Amino acid sequence: MNTVSRRLGISMLRSARLLTRAPWTRIQSWRSAMGWPDDRGAELADAVFLADAVFLADAVFLADAVFLADAVFLADAVFLADAVF
Repeated sequence: MNTVSRRLGISMLRSARLLTRAPWTRIQSWRSAMGWPDDRGAELADAVFLADAVFLADAVFLADAVFLADAVFLADAVFLADAVF
């Protein structure tokens, strides 16, 4: 149980870092880098960056949920096997 708690805590901390400490960079297209007006591309890049950060955090959380469920199931299976034998 201690290993599961530690693993879950580390991953939750990693998820929090992704959302709070990730740099908010504006990716410029080649048009805006040359001085051409292209605000829509920059706004789209910002939206994609935010969506990627949220998706990554969700994927880490989902992996933790699956890991925790597997650990609980494994612990229950071992307990049940010990009780039967």
